[in-house]
Amino acid sequence: MPRYSGIRGWALLLVCMILLSLCCTPAETGAVADAQPTVQKTLPPDTALQATAVPQLPTSAPTAAPTPEPTAAPTPEPTAAESPETTKEPKEAAATVNPQLTQEPEPAVFRVPEASGTLLKECRKAQIDYSHTDDGYVMVRRLDETDRKFKVQITKGGVTYTYDLFFGEWTTFPLSEGSGRYGVSVYENAGGSRYATVVGISFDVSLIDEFAPFLIPNTYVDYQNAANTIQTSEELAGQLTDALAKVDAIYSYMIQNVSYDYVQAATVKSGYIPDLDRVLKRKRGICFDYASLMTAMLRLRGVPCKLVFGYVGQAYHAWIRVWSDEEGWVDAVYFDGASWVRMDPTFAAAGKSEANIERFIGNGSNYAEKYFY
Repeated sequence: MPRYSGIRGWALLLVCMILLSLCCTPAETGAVADAQPTVQKTLPPDTALQATAVPQLPTSAPTAAPTPEPTAAPTPEPTAAESPETTKEPKEAAATVNPQLTQEPEPAVFRVPEASGTLLKECRKAQIDYSHTDDGYVMVRRLDETDRKFKVQITKGGVTYTYDLFFGEWTTFPLSEGSGRYGVSVYENAGGSRYATVVGISFDVSLIDEFAPFLIPNTYVDYQNAANTIQTSEELAGQLTDALAKVDAIYSYMIQNVSYDYVQAATVKSGYIPDLDRVLKRKRGICFDYASLMTAMLRLRGVPCKLVFGYVGQAYHAWIRVWSDEEGWVDAVYFDGASWVRMDPTFAAAGKSEANIERFIGNGSNYAEKYFY
């Protein structure tokens, strides 16, 4: 696992606190669903970006309309049996003028999530592969082709992450809350807002290290087959050896080349997930796009990076956190030689007013993190 060099007092760290306007995310609950079929009265709404107003550059508080706190999903109540389930158990380059540069760009190297089937919980409608939990992820596949909605819930302690699940390929979900006891369940819509449990499993997780979930692609940061994203990350930071220099290069590219898409922000539908290569091609996007793309490019360069959802004032947004040996997990900041100063690339790209940005973001007291991906 990489560790990174110290911070030069003159160097700027430009990191992104990418804002997601009014995005819907998983609700919280203290219950871990078991493997028996159940019916729930409600589940949290689909992962969504609701229509938002054109972002304004605030000086004291966000101008976006308040977003209600996601409501907790009720504990499932047993009903008639669903599908039978089965469980399978184990089975130097020369020095250059810039000492941060290598002679040639280094190709991106990253772990590819794998559904190996060593530990598998399944029924005829869905499968949960939990063979690689120590690497910080589980994989789930939907086998049912009906038009009913399916959802995945991942629970640890009192925190629950809820995702949409679509038919077809295996989907990677991060185990973002560290080592400990997790529950993973798949639900099928049973009419209206009621969901039935299809399959579920609980297991203990012991991560290889705390960075493991934040160095792999997942359903919200999906760069596994994003060839242009991989190439761009190499072109921007492939010659750099210092982690903070990589952050600087990628951040600068984002605010100079990707514009905020006001039309998309006003029309985006529930269940939206960024297509990273499409964002690069269009050079436009909403806050979720900014955050996911920058997270992907940093992970591709070996920099542990979290995509964070939470509140800025009363508005729901997305931003990123990166790892520094000196500071630990650092929220979207740059170092001015004496202290950490926060910056927000979404406001920077849209508002072009650094003074107002810094006045609003300040020491980050307006920001409240909630979920990590």
